[in-house]
Amino acid sequence: MKITMRRIASILIGLLFAASAHAEIVSFEYTGVIKSLRDFPYDAEVTSSVYIPGGVRIGDNFHGSFTIDTGVPLDFSDAQTARYWAPWQSTPQVVKPATITFDKTGTSAMFKPQAPNISIVRAAYDFVQLSVTSGNMQIIVIDFFNNKPGNLSDFSIPNNFDLRAWSSAEVSLIWSSPEYDYSNVAMTGELTSFTKVSAVPEPESYAMFLAGLALVSGVAARRKRLA
Repeated sequence: MKITMRRIASILIGLLFAASAHAEIVSFEYTGVIKSLRDFPYDAEVTSSVYIPGGVRIGDNFHGSFTIDTGVPLDFSDAQTARYWAPWQSTPQVVKPATITFDKTGTSAMFKPQAPNISIVRAAYDFVQLSVTSGNMQIIVIDFFNNKPGNLSDFSIPNNFDLRAWSSAEVSLIWSSPEYDYSNVAMTGELTSFTKVSAVPEPESYAMFLAGLALVSGVAARRKRLA
């Protein structure tokens, strides 16, 4: 069977995009607004907190970024719940950090070296949770919840999120402050955007594509010799 170079190239490009659609390292940028603050150890609701450097208030805007690997294997707790628990000692190759910045203070929190935990529930509702715990026990959690099924067709880790399709999309942050004897503040906020900014194919996809290019080049060289 004779296969043209154009046909070979189209097949390889299709395979590359098919592979990357199922296994991507995907980065998102998000924005939100603080809805509540609670100081500990006093367990008191407050309108502002100094535990986060620079201080924050209810109503402040925040933004940040989050990176996940959609190709990590999930463990199934039951027929409705699947999770990926990141190993505490992540290698540099699998670190997927999350950051949060408060617009009015310029305060940034970087969560590493822990890779994110991922939880997916498909039941009478849809639920996706992305969470990261840093080495000093600062925690960020992003929850997507829909009060009816339909957003998740399977247990694949989503590589896109449309906020309009979810009943709620929230961020929770626990910030532990060494400046205040490790007192902490718990923040809850509402996401106002969650935008996909990059999708990098896995190295295996690149290897397959490069092998395909080599094959195409070989066919071209052979034709040239025969001519």
